[in-house]
This record gives sequence, structure tokens and C-alpha cells, in this order.
Amino acid sequence: MRVLSPVGERAAVEVKAAKKARVTGEVVGIVDDGLSGVFMPHLVDSLKQKAEPAQVIYVKKSNGGAPAPQDAIDRLAQECQAVIVGVAL
Repeated sequence: MRVLSPVGERAAVEVKAAKKARVTGEVVGIVDDGLSGVFMPHLVDSLKQKAEPAQVIYVKKSNGGAPAPQDAIDRLAQECQAVIVGVAL
């Protein structure tokens, strides 16, 4: 039997708390793990109404246990100023 670990191999990075984020006029990415039911779509609607981003790029994974497709990660990294990743069970 071969056991695979889902733990990545990145070194920890210390990050100082930033000022309160504002996404008005920015491109925001949302990654939905597909397990959150109506929460993530509701978050997108609320974000659009209250924060007024320029655009929301919504990615819904087909499998909650798998990583997002690399092309989606690349697009979010290139086009977004902020990305929200939803994980639910």
C-alpha cells in the first residue's frame, strides 16, 4: 500500500498583519472547493453588492479534496489582487 500525504513542502513564511483590505475596483478570485453548498455563491453575491470589486473570477473545483487546476491557479495569480479560498465540510 502506498500512502500519500496532502501536506505541502513549503517553508513557513512570517507575514505581518496588513491594513484592512479594500477590494473596491480590484479583481477578486474565489475558489470554491465544491463542498460549501450555498455559502460560496452567497459570498460572491455579497461581495459584489457590498465591496464593489471590478470583477470576480469564480472557480469551482470538481473535487473538494484535489487542488484547483493549474490553469485556474495561474489565471488567479495573474489577474487578481485578492483571492478567497473556501474550504468546507
